[in-house]
Amino acid sequence: RQRQMCITDRSETNKNSELRLQSLIFKNGRYKAIISGKLYKAGEAVGEFNIAKITAKKVYLSRGSEQRILELYSYEIKR
Repeated sequence: RQRQMCITDRSETNKNSELRLQSLIFKNGRYKAIISGKLYKAGEAVGEFNIAKITAKKVYLSRGSEQRILELYSYEIKR
């Protein structure tokens, strides 16, 4: 049986960003990301950036020596 997990960002904090991480999907042992309405996997290009790595809560983008991190949850949970 395959395990599939989908985590969706319902926060409004990234609204003004050019690239918006909306959801992460874990299937067959790998993560995929929905960025600005499109599905991507590690190694694919998003605009001028390349997806270097996808984790449970972050997507690491690179463009030459420039790096950018898209976070699924950009807020702090307090108890």
